Amino acid sequence: MSIVSMVRGNNAGEEVFTLDEGRVTISYPARLSGNSLEDLRQYLDIFYRKACRLTDDPVDAVDPGRFDKRPKVITSAAE
Repeated sequence: MSIVSMVRGNNAGEEVFTLDEGRVTISYPARLSGNSLEDLRQYLDIFYRKACRLTDDPVDAVDPGRFDKRPKVITSAAE
C-alpha cells in the first residue's frame, strides 16, 4: 500500500491510498468533533468487516474482539 496523496484544505481533507486492486479515497471534513470521530471509527470497522466478506482470501479478518472496543464490565460474584 502506498499513500498517493494527502490533501487538506480549510473545509475538507482527502486521503488516497493505492492498493494492489486500485485506489481507495477517503474524503472528510477538516474538523470533526469527538462524537463524529467515534462514529467514523465505528463505520470504518463495519466497512472493514464488509470488505472481509468480499475477499477470496479470508484474512484473519473477523476477530470479533477487534471490533468490540467497549469497556469490559467486571462484576464480582460475591455481590
